[in-house]
Amino acid sequence: MAAVPPNVEVSIVPAPTTYRKTILRNLWLGRTGDDTQKSLLEVAKFGHYVVVNWTVFEGEGNGAKLVARGQGSTIGAGSWISTYVIVFVDGRFKGSTLQVMGNALGVNGQLAVTGGTGEFALASGIIKVDFDKLTGVDHLTVEVYTPVFLGPCYAAAEN
Repeated sequence: MAAVPPNVEVSIVPAPTTYRKTILRNLWLGRTGDDTQKSLLEVAKFGHYVVVNWTVFEGEGNGAKLVARGQGSTIGAGSWISTYVIVFVDGRFKGSTLQVMGNALGVNGQLAVTGGTGEFALASGIIKVDFDKLTGVDHLTVEVYTPVFLGPCYAAAEN
């Protein structure tokens, strides 16, 4: 084995074997805004690049509560490929994030959850997307798994 440089730390860590499953239902992702919020950029007459700051509501209709924002970008070249962070702005998960990517924009499908912070540290999972063609809104069901770190060294770090 090669020598490890002094600025690199390598150690064996027991991998977590227990995961917390969290399912978030009744979330609605709004991808439209007024004319001041449009962010479409055509690049070199090939495809589109869009910077997004979508809204995520708990529930639908006028009484729905804003709980998060989908912030990132999407590229349209054949299909729409999105990568964004769901930033929770209210409620139990305020301050936590989920990193999301995939090509379920304007269609029914799934997005991959590839990471997160806060309550969703090291998360993995999927987001089921049901697109409502009539309203242009995505109904989301989020299913994520986050490792539960066990043992005295983790308990001490949390205090």
